Amino acid sequence: MLQAVTYIVLWVLSFEIGFDLAIALHTIGIFGIFFLNFITLICILRIIEDRPFHHWRDVYTRSSTALIVLSALFSFKTVRFFKSNLFKKAYFNAAFEDQYRTLTKPLFIVSMIGLLQVIPVCMMDVYTIWQLNWGYEIKTLSIENLILAIVITGLEIYEFVLYKNQQPNYMGIKDYL
Repeated sequence: MLQAVTYIVLWVLSFEIGFDLAIALHTIGIFGIFFLNFITLICILRIIEDRPFHHWRDVYTRSSTALIVLSALFSFKTVRFFKSNLFKKAYFNAAFEDQYRTLTKPLFIVSMIGLLQVIPVCMMDVYTIWQLNWGYEIKTLSIENLILAIVITGLEIYEFVLYKNQQPNYMGIKDYL
């Protein structure tokens, strides 16, 4: 969510100083975020075939709807609230048959696809830092955005590896040969 707000602020500040390349790349970033939000919304409503999750979603309709709306408007990453156990409340602790298959792996895949829109914006941040003098707010926000993108990407990879290591190892065809 913070990343989307940062892109919008950088986009507005780019208009202020007439920085056309920044305007174009931040526009791509903003549309990329909303496209991924839409894809995640479709996945939550139509593709997830997890019976415990569907039952939980039917029981906690208001919180499920609120999380879906937040995901559509701000960031697909707010889907993590489904399993956050925030304030130890049941409506933030969705039931899953297999959390890794249903939530963690698809969210990681969407996040890695999201890097396609983060990389050009990070390149623009580096260019902005290099090109502009101190005193422009856009330079400070570019530094913050670059740090934020690196930290978020690192945490997403860490989360994926952590959950992947907790999954049981299934025997494949090569184990029988």
